[in-house]
Amino acid sequence: MKLSRMKVVSELCRLANKPEATPRARLICIRRICRIYAGDLAWIEESRTNYRRASTIAKQGLPFTARKVEMLDLAADLNLKVEEQAMLEALANYAWDTMVGEHGTIEAFGFDALCDVLNVNPTRRAEYQSAASLAELVLAGAEDCADSYRALPTPAGLGPLHLACMCLNQQCLTMRPNLTVC
Repeated sequence: MKLSRMKVVSELCRLANKPEATPRARLICIRRICRIYAGDLAWIEESRTNYRRASTIAKQGLPFTARKVEMLDLAADLNLKVEEQAMLEALANYAWDTMVGEHGTIEAFGFDALCDVLNVNPTRRAEYQSAASLAELVLAGAEDCADSYRALPTPAGLGPLHLACMCLNQQCLTMRPNLTVC
């Protein structure tokens, strides 16, 4: 992650953790942080794809390019692995804090205000009217329905909180098998 993006994330964390921050401000900050991490994850995947593509091209010159192919394959596998794991863990933690600790979010916000924060298309809100929680709205795919951010590359085209929930789900399956909340 670039230094300027790290500054943005730390500033958003600072704003979200202020005692006077409203639940709406916290949710907006968390969504923005998740969006930054999602963009960085997409960039990492794109760079891995570029390494694999270069490796495929280099394979045409085998056996003379064997060492180059080996290096490109290794780079594709290890490229920013530590950073990726840190981002996935951070996304899972944000999902945990937002989804598990969000008792009464719809009541606190009101359905329309929560849909505004999640950027749910007003014409599709009736489909999600039965949602009882923030988690239900996010996992139903309501987030970012207006497609205003779909141009940004995110893994699987998910909204930022949906991606965070998927990271939490993956973490629950691999690292927290005894946890029943997931």
